[in-house]
Amino acid sequence: MSDEINQPQHYTQWIECADFIESQNMGFFDGNAVKYITRYRHKGTPVKDLQKAKWYIERLIKQESKGAEEFSPGIVRCSKCLGVQFLKQGTDLVCLKCNELN
Repeated sequence: MSDEINQPQHYTQWIECADFIESQNMGFFDGNAVKYITRYRHKGTPVKDLQKAKWYIERLIKQESKGAEEFSPGIVRCSKCLGVQFLKQGTDLVCLKCNELN
């Protein structure tokens, strides 16, 4: 019997989607787009999942087109890739998306 809570079948076709997203240091929008695209054939709602992927891709395009301050004023973003997740090393912040020191 499969574990539909911790490892639903549509999560573990080949590589777990979350593991791939994490290994690529993806952000919220690109990670969710990848998640919906990789699973759309397996959940029974393909059009709905592709529409969700499209929504996240459109947000990612908006983010990449406008730049950091126009898109999210007040949020700290990486100067190189506009990532928002950092690891504190001493007094420095290292971007988890591109490893740039900020």
